[in-house]
Amino acid sequence: MTDTIRKPLAISAVALLLLCGALFAPAMASAVTIGGTVHTSAGLIAHPVTVDLWYWDGTDWLQSDFSTDTDNNGVWSIDVTSNQGVDHKAVFTDWPYYWYADTVYPDALLDASLVPSNGTTFTPSGGRTDLNATMAVLPKSYSGIVTDKTGKPLQGITVTAYDGANAWVGKTETGVNGAYELHGLTSGSYRLGFDDYNGAYAPTFYDNKTSLATAQLVPVGPAPTGTTGLATTMTRFIAVERVSPTSGQFWTQSANVARRQYVVDMSKPWSATTNDAAWDDVTDIVITSGDTRGQSDPLGAAGLCWAYQVSDPDSFNASFNAPLLLVSAYKTTDPSVLNLIKEIARSNTGLAGAPQKLTIHIVGGPVAVPEARFTEISKALTDAGLQAPAKDRLLSTGDRYDLAEKISKVMKSRADETLNDGLELANFAMIANGQNPPSFFDSLAFSPIAASVGAPILLVTKTSVPTQTTRAINALKLAGISGAEPVKSLYIGGGTAVVSSGVFNTLYAMRASTGSAQRLWGADRYETARAIADKAIAMSWLYDDQSVAIASTVTDAQLAGVLAGNEASPLLLTSPTWLMTTTSTWLTSKKGSLLRVYLVGSTSALTNNTYNSTKNVVAN
Repeated sequence: MTDTIRKPLAISAVALLLLCGALFAPAMASAVTIGGTVHTSAGLIAHPVTVDLWYWDGTDWLQSDFSTDTDNNGVWSIDVTSNQGVDHKAVFTDWPYYWYADTVYPDALLDASLVPSNGTTFTPSGGRTDLNATMAVLPKSYSGIVTDKTGKPLQGITVTAYDGANAWVGKTETGVNGAYELHGLTSGSYRLGFDDYNGAYAPTFYDNKTSLATAQLVPVGPAPTGTTGLATTMTRFIAVERVSPTSGQFWTQSANVARRQYVVDMSKPWSATTNDAAWDDVTDIVITSGDTRGQSDPLGAAGLCWAYQVSDPDSFNASFNAPLLLVSAYKTTDPSVLNLIKEIARSNTGLAGAPQKLTIHIVGGPVAVPEARFTEISKALTDAGLQAPAKDRLLSTGDRYDLAEKISKVMKSRADETLNDGLELANFAMIANGQNPPSFFDSLAFSPIAASVGAPILLVTKTSVPTQTTRAINALKLAGISGAEPVKSLYIGGGTAVVSSGVFNTLYAMRASTGSAQRLWGADRYETARAIADKAIAMSWLYDDQSVAIASTVTDAQLAGVLAGNEASPLLLTSPTWLMTTTSTWLTSKKGSLLRVYLVGSTSALTNNTYNSTKNVVAN
């Protein structure tokens, strides 16, 4: 009997079993829900509040996993079927506004212990239990509005009241219209601070001061309105950071970029000497050449960093790309690189609490990255009492086109293996000229996209499509991963002076029948990088509301692309000695959304003039 006959019979048998189960299974127990409406002592609530259920375990009151928010009318409901028959209490809190007093059902104030020992106990069972609660309105102390310098209301700004000892005594948050109300302060005078925890606006203190020490003391006005009209203007703040080598060498540059990538608090200014990088669950490191003659090897390495990102969804570093570090064929591994690898090996503890074994992925053959470099890394780890790493060399023989193909295969293979962890190959590939250093910048402008969404970067010459690239495109085009779409479209970086019309036409013919081929280009490398960035933002591969990286050299751009891609942000290019007009114009257009600008390069690769020009462009 063939499979085509056997499958319908199997389905019919399953259907019969399901039908029998439905006929003879016992009736399901009815759902048990509790809910009700929250009012205030003055009437209806003005915004949603949070409802948390606590339960009695026989000894103590413990907070359960049952929680919800009311709707705008104060109505709420929670399914507690799994906890029926257990004594509960309901606690109502007003976060982040704090207009209403924390309340235990039905109207008791939550005491200072924050454990609901008072209030009414209820035991949910069978059907629905209605619990209507009343929250006391705290007296209004201050009110006002927060805007930027253009008058735009700012939502989500944290407003904090500080007492005479500079300890915070009350908090709230601005609403969609920028308005805020602070409630519940005792009579007296306080200083007010305004913070944007997204990092877009500089901290401000009333009345438009830059520090708490200089802030004005504001007396609380009489009830019921308190002190009103406390308007505050906040200055948009775009951090411009240098990520530079400490010794003028690319090796320390790669270590510093990796540390910046894994920094704990992105809102804090960073330096190579004071950083707080965390390496939880980082088990893979990508190593490649930083030598001038090896610059073509890492052109697709950003995709490899994506493929070996931290895949544990419960990790602090979930979805962070693997670090990219540089070595040389001509000198021993730099101490900054060895020290960083040892630091990662010591602190990459997973759930088991012990350091996890590292794998070193080598991009390039033994001429570009000699075996001695891996031996030095392994010895540094074992001499420090750490596990010797595993080695994975991507290319023993071949050239840059082979290597790009190999990286695309690894990306697809890793996506196949780790589909359940959310690593999914993009349904497009990017093509750039890999023939000579001036054209490398186009592929590097693609690198944040590879690092962000897993789109492979493949290489051509100006006048031909190498066999390896044809093979890679066909493999990606014909085979989707576990239900995901196969690669359909191709994006080609550079104008006809870089990728000829003949090559474009050949690539166009190689696209999937339902896909497209599109050239992204400008008059020079700077405009091509901007065109790629704009397309990536328009397609939501990258975003313009976090950061942008800027570089001037090939090696700096390789590192900057991985850093930018880790934040789903673009990479732009500039001259070492001045900020190119194309890049300056782009930054000006994004001043309303950007948070950070990374200048990746030494003071010779990006001079102080370039740094200061960048700061001036994004200043408000």
